[in-house]
Amino acid sequence: MVTAISRFRVRDGQKGEVLQISRDRARLVENAAGSRGVDILSDASDPLAFLLLTRWTDEASFQAWKESLPPESNVQNLSDTILLPDSLLPESLLPESPLPETRQRGRESQVQNEILKLTNDLTGMIREGERTNRQLKEANEKVEKLARIDPLTGLANRRTLHEAMLREIARAGRLGEHLSLVIADLDHFKSINDRYGHPTGDRVLADAAAVFGNHLRPYDLAARYGGEEFILLLPATSTEGAMVVAERMRKTVAEITLPDCPQPITMSLGVATWIAGETPEQLVARADTALYAAKNAGRNRVEVAAAVTMFK
Repeated sequence: MVTAISRFRVRDGQKGEVLQISRDRARLVENAAGSRGVDILSDASDPLAFLLLTRWTDEASFQAWKESLPPESNVQNLSDTILLPDSLLPESLLPESPLPETRQRGRESQVQNEILKLTNDLTGMIREGERTNRQLKEANEKVEKLARIDPLTGLANRRTLHEAMLREIARAGRLGEHLSLVIADLDHFKSINDRYGHPTGDRVLADAAAVFGNHLRPYDLAARYGGEEFILLLPATSTEGAMVVAERMRKTVAEITLPDCPQPITMSLGVATWIAGETPEQLVARADTALYAAKNAGRNRVEVAAAVTMFK
């Protein structure tokens, strides 16, 4: 024999439904092969949750019943079930021969007390396990997030950008949509670091990054490409639309003022729109060529990459 202790919750229910389930508890395992009894204890911390204690001839019978619960069932399992063979149960919880009614009631009360003592510890173990799993999940999510963003600017890093470009290129090819990319480089950034120090240079980078972030639609992506270079990936955006975004960013960055940086803060930008068959690297290379054209033309301006039809 084996006793299964599971924590369940009434799905979208009310406290009264927990009481009803408690009254009709036998129906939970009705006609289940191997079932030898069922009991329910309420969960004081959650009025919609309860501990279900069931006895079975063997573990396989319990697993078969648990898997038979339909998805639309009004109860949902909240944690892993604890299975206790008779060898681990207190003697008072083990089945025995029928007793007179008075002694039976006394024994039922004793059994309830023993069950309560046993399940208090088990409930604590379950909740501690759930808390540990939740903390581990949150920690893993933080690590994953840190691995995907640039710590200085809070923008996506190159790894995240590359994954997004692969995804958006595949989508643009499948749907026949435009996909544009803007690459920007802060003008004379080395001189800012040299004259005013790296802390000031970091503030300039952070303020410029904020300009990129403020021009994002939900499905756009802004990334720090490296050093003082940034990339904005614009799905479903034509060359003309990307030029409008780039020009707006250029003007906004030119309005940045910092007390520790008296020299103007400007940036040059290159725009390229994806052509069928182009790889992420080729798209970035064309935008980069446009960026250097903007640098050579006097900086603080936007240039558009030439369209090509053949790639080497």
